[in-house]
Amino acid sequence: TIYHIDIIIADGFLSLTGDEEVRYTNQEDEPLDEVYFQLFPNMEGGSSTITSVNVAGSKPIPQYEQNHTTVKIPLSTPLLPGESVIIDLSFKVNIPQDAGGNYGLFGYIDNILVLDGFYPAVPVYDSEGWHKGQIPPNSDTTFQDVSFYVVKITAPADLVLVTSGVKIDSSSKNGKQTTTFAQGPSRDFYIAASNEFNVISQKVGETTVNSYSLPGLEEGSAVALSTAVNAIKTYNEYIGTYPYTEFDVVSTPMQGAYGIEYPGIVGINYSL
Repeated sequence: TIYHIDIIIADGFLSLTGDEEVRYTNQEDEPLDEVYFQLFPNMEGGSSTITSVNVAGSKPIPQYEQNHTTVKIPLSTPLLPGESVIIDLSFKVNIPQDAGGNYGLFGYIDNILVLDGFYPAVPVYDSEGWHKGQIPPNSDTTFQDVSFYVVKITAPADLVLVTSGVKIDSSSKNGKQTTTFAQGPSRDFYIAASNEFNVISQKVGETTVNSYSLPGLEEGSAVALSTAVNAIKTYNEYIGTYPYTEFDVVSTPMQGAYGIEYPGIVGINYSL
């Protein structure tokens, strides 16, 4: 699957709007009459709504299921094994200001924006069917195919963006930044951001390791950087070279968890 995602983060950090183009390939041995998308904000104290859909010129009506935690996009023509379809979605997300469901990984809390599963995401389809709908409390949210991501973010210019992947383009105008990141192959894409983040960095081979934290947490940020660098050195030696050119550690709020992992980035509870 290939995701092209374009989001605009509102000035107050309490909402975002997005456009998403998804190229989905049927890798199973039977035709598919629909493609599902998970709406994780609806499970994490926020809300996500599909505002428009376009599939090859047709405009199917999105069908919400399981308390709006998943949405079905019907296909006018069955997608045969090996065939691909491009689905264009527009969506709107409201962002909570408290630690909602799933460890409080989605929200704007203490001047830190954490966007776990902010985009409509295609779940795995296998011999059991679509793995869709409500997830158990405090579980790993994402069960998705390995994919490629190009994500363009428009936000206030002073917002420090920390994401999966690497920055490939950035510009600033009239107090706004437009920054593009690329990531893959990976199963997810994550964003954390704050206008107060500081960063320290160190290289391990071809990988740049970054540690982001709020003011006053410099000592812990240095420990996090050193720990990550030493871990990557050890894993490179005994397991194999880390496959990405960037690895980020970011201090974030979370509830009932010390840390959480995403492709190319980990969050560490800032209260530790």
